[in-house]
Amino acid sequence: MTQIWLDEMDDHTLAAMPYVFDLWALPHQCAPAGDWRAWVILGGRGAGKTRAGAEWVRSEVEGAEPFGIGRARRMALVGETYDQVRDVMIHGDSGILACSPPDRRPEWRAGERRLVWPNGATAQAFSASDPDGRRGRAAGSGAVGSADVA
Repeated sequence: MTQIWLDEMDDHTLAAMPYVFDLWALPHQCAPAGDWRAWVILGGRGAGKTRAGAEWVRSEVEGAEPFGIGRARRMALVGETYDQVRDVMIHGDSGILACSPPDRRPEWRAGERRLVWPNGATAQAFSASDPDGRRGRAAGSGAVGSADVA
């Protein structure tokens, strides 16, 4: 049955399948329904926390089309250190860049500590060990994504 379903798909649809997280996500990796301000995922190593966070960020900033506008235009990525945000949340095996399809992959601007998507959305990296670094424009607008990167 699965093979018949796959055989009926065109090449474009098959290429997109790995990036449709709704098909592959475990129940605990899906954002909760309703009007919420914080979402906590408790899990050990390998539970999918980083992937869930990366996919949630993608769902907020990407539209239905490659250059479509998502719900959020500016986000903050907060981790224990800048290096952990960069190495785990952005460049990690389950980070934002690894989870993004080629036509929607953001560009990492290391000098600015910022991801920039093709649709113009941005995500600024912040360190929890530098709380004063969040002051200013990026701190007061858009959604805030954070993750336990331990």
